[in-house]
Amino acid sequence: MKKYLLLFALLAFSINSAFAQWTNSGPDIGADKMRQNNNRTYLFYSRLYHSDDNGNSWQVENTPAISFVDLLFLTGKIIAATDKGIFVSYNNGPQLFLVL
Repeated sequence: MKKYLLLFALLAFSINSAFAQWTNSGPDIGADKMRQNNNRTYLFYSRLYHSDDNGNSWQVENTPAISFVDLLFLTGKIIAATDKGIFVSYNNGPQLFLVL
């Protein structure tokens, strides 16, 4: 009886953990922080990525060789705190201008 109970518990745990698996849907390297701005999600650190489809696919932005520390979204622009200073983008990230 104990063997059957143990087998049942093992099978139940195995089935439950199979439904709890994570799937990689983003870039493999270069990002560890995430921010949301309206329907766009940004993923950043050593690179800047964005997703317009709830994280199903990601596009890398062609930004300078900088490490992003944080992003702030204001009306009509994005402020980026980086290891090289403060940058601003007026087109949702692809083009950054150094301001400080």
